[in-house]
Amino acid sequence: MSLVVLKIGGAALKDYSCIKQIVNAVIYLKELNHQIVLVHGGGPLINTKLMEKGISWSFHEGQRITTSEMMSCIESAFLEINEQICFELNKAQINTATLIGYQDSLIECEQSSFELGLVGKIRKINSHSLFQLLDQGLIPVIAPIGVNVEGAKFNINADWAAAHIANSLHAKSLVYCTDQIGVLDSNGLPYDNLTTDQIDILIDKQGVHGGMLVKAETIQFSIKNNVKNVFVLHGRDVVDLFQNGNVGTNCSAKSFLEYQSSMQVG
Repeated sequence: MSLVVLKIGGAALKDYSCIKQIVNAVIYLKELNHQIVLVHGGGPLINTKLMEKGISWSFHEGQRITTSEMMSCIESAFLEINEQICFELNKAQINTATLIGYQDSLIECEQSSFELGLVGKIRKINSHSLFQLLDQGLIPVIAPIGVNVEGAKFNINADWAAAHIANSLHAKSLVYCTDQIGVLDSNGLPYDNLTTDQIDILIDKQGVHGGMLVKAETIQFSIKNNVKNVFVLHGRDVVDLFQNGNVGTNCSAKSFLEYQSSMQVG
């Protein structure tokens, strides 16, 4: 049995067909006896809730600068999205466990930087509770809000949350389900495969920006910490990734055919 972490981007969640495909992917992976953990973002809904309260925002190096007045909007958005994902999975007879990262100090963090405000840098994932839920046949659905040693809540970038969770659970693969068809080149076409050296070059030459820059950094982190395959793809293509062939961008030392073969045998 192997474990797959699916990170669902907030932008992908705006497309209901993506949600349905993610549910179908979970069904397929469960049929192959794989364990699954879902981590989700919430960018567009957070934006909506901030606008409703007249709160402006900005980003620094792909992460949202977070103030104390934003935290209620961020938590509200995450809870709503978490409920939506669990509802769709439950409709498909898949048992889930709703988790907010600060519960039982699942995601322990510290302040990332003065510039980012209440954005957390992950120190530790307390994976014991996740393993217990997985052993019960449940799928944890995790909202990325962390907590520091004093009990203060912090906004956690969902890509970093997914990467740290994948590493702590010794996941075989991490899949970023986004609203893009992969990591794109200068012509807007997806790279089929990227090595860590190639990702370093993209970062150094500013070939990735904003949210994709953060993803590139988390991909490096994950692969260097023994997650075998990291994929970036459009949420609507996630079933094709596991069932049919190479879609999106595969960041791994292995070829896709080797990866697909290993998934079939669990």
